[in-house]
Amino acid sequence: MDRHPQACQEPTDKNSIIEAVKATKVTLTGGVVDWTVNPEPKFNIPNFCAKPLGGGQWVKDTTGKHNYAQEIVASEQDATNIPITAQMKEMTYPA
Repeated sequence: MDRHPQACQEPTDKNSIIEAVKATKVTLTGGVVDWTVNPEPKFNIPNFCAKPLGGGQWVKDTTGKHNYAQEIVASEQDATNIPITAQMKEMTYPA
């Protein structure tokens, strides 16, 4: 079950905010953000949440639906949930 910072008991009290953030575990578009695990296991850093990285590139859409499409052209090696959809293309600009 996702716990959001909105669960803060007293939003004007800094200790209440800290406790709410420490209890936060939420699934976002980039994956799970889990502040309940401390220190973070991948890098062993306290108060840190590691997220996989990916890079996108806009290219001409070949389907005819849109002028451009977003392709994922780079991803961390262990980020299996961010599949690469195309190879990076060199950008050309009018002279």
